[in-house]
Amino acid sequence: MGGVPSYGGPLSELPGQTVSLVRVQAAYELFWETHLLGRLVRPGGKLMAETRDGRWELRHRSRLLARIQALDAEAHDVALTFTRRWFGSGGSIRDAAATSYGLDRTRFSGDWWLSGPGNDRLMILRSPGLQRVDIGVQAGGELPPELGLLALLSSYVILLGQVPSNLGPPGGASSRDLPL
Repeated sequence: MGGVPSYGGPLSELPGQTVSLVRVQAAYELFWETHLLGRLVRPGGKLMAETRDGRWELRHRSRLLARIQALDAEAHDVALTFTRRWFGSGGSIRDAAATSYGLDRTRFSGDWWLSGPGNDRLMILRSPGLQRVDIGVQAGGELPPELGLLALLSSYVILLGQVPSNLGPPGGASSRDLPL
């Protein structure tokens, strides 16, 4: 992987559009039409989320994935923290300013919703398997500037939930179990 690619505009400028996070060789790349918006990649053993707004290391301490942090690659400050719900699927994501977002799986379709403050739906996420996540950016309302990182972290959580349990030890999947 020859360095950081040039990324297109922020996801927050694409209301009403569908983007796709697709597995491409040793990375997951976030595309809108032919424009690369971001990616999940593992250079040197660290799992990184990248957009034109920056680079973040995605970290968690245990295979239970109860908490996943996105740390700024330069300053090492926590940008986002995902906390898994104790019962059921999904959880919450908080940014550094303590703004809370909900990541919830729908009961019947298996789709996921990312909701912002006030339960405004920001994105719908669909994943037919470990090869891709389709993300519908909702039209109407204000979208947060960190929507690209929120989409990558949410997709990572969803993909890890699809890793067959026989690939990892009891207790859950590891980021190493993803085909990156």
